[in-house]
Amino acid sequence: MCDYSAGGHTSAADMVMYVENGLRQITGSLNQLLVSPSGSMLDPNEVPETALKGILSALKKTHHGKFSFETRAESINENIIDTCKKYLGERFYRLFIGLECANNWILKYCVNKQLFIDEFSYATRILKSRNIKTAANILISIPFLTEWENVYMAVQSVKWAVNSGAEECFLFPTHVKESTPLHTLYEEKMFSPPALWSLIEIIRRLGPFYYEHIRLSWYTSYGAYNVLASPGTCPECYEEVIRHLDNFAQYPSQSYANALFNIKCGCKTEWYKWLENKANGDTSALLARVKNGYKTLAKRYSAQSIDAYALENIFAEMDRDAELCLFPNIFSDG
Repeated sequence: MCDYSAGGHTSAADMVMYVENGLRQITGSLNQLLVSPSGSMLDPNEVPETALKGILSALKKTHHGKFSFETRAESINENIIDTCKKYLGERFYRLFIGLECANNWILKYCVNKQLFIDEFSYATRILKSRNIKTAANILISIPFLTEWENVYMAVQSVKWAVNSGAEECFLFPTHVKESTPLHTLYEEKMFSPPALWSLIEIIRRLGPFYYEHIRLSWYTSYGAYNVLASPGTCPECYEEVIRHLDNFAQYPSQSYANALFNIKCGCKTEWYKWLENKANGDTSALLARVKNGYKTLAKRYSAQSIDAYALENIFAEMDRDAELCLFPNIFSDG
């Protein structure tokens, strides 16, 4: 679903120069500053060691208060974290990690993310031992899952992430962007962005204990040029919903949560009826939906790499992994 593209080679020296140029454009001192590529700051294949050290040196010279980076869990180890701490000390404040979902099978086959959740847990332990906050990004509306399954899985993923050491969980509703596999599924009517009622229902199910841990992100497109479809409601209540989401995002309290929960609209009533009709949590049905989606994608991209034999091998692997990660039913509190 992300539309990060491949580009030309950028030298380590240029990476440092671009960050230095950006820093010079900031007037005054900020309490917090996120400095990161469109990917993983601590992955040496994206940001070589010489570039990372040059960037850290540039940050050290500024008067900004705290710094955050974004990276994948697999790129976190004691040596690279200690390198960052050497330059920034306690100013190295937070790392954003794309967890997306706390289920290995869904990560691999629905998100196409080669991450084992144990790697996330390992990363949080390293960060906690160095007094660095972990911020987990949680995806709202994962392809192939029903609306009910997405709500359930997001709630479970937030709880798992917090129990595993994450101090913050950023809830990211999914948008459809051009030239992505998700765009293909959207065109084939196999995916649509979530209703904002899903985000509100996730907040409701998590309850007050988790309000201090959850943050809301990208519940609008913020005018991004490449977004084809975004989360929403009906036109009659959309502005009201966004206003209350803005309030809760800034002040995650029970009073602002209640204002969200008490919004009245016919589309909300219809959404809850539809949610209840989809509330099966049938993992066998999920497996069938994923395979059907893969077949659709294979037809679109078959000229590149995917043939029927390769697809059957993928499905066989998918079935084997399902026995470990999907069955017995994952959509059960038991």
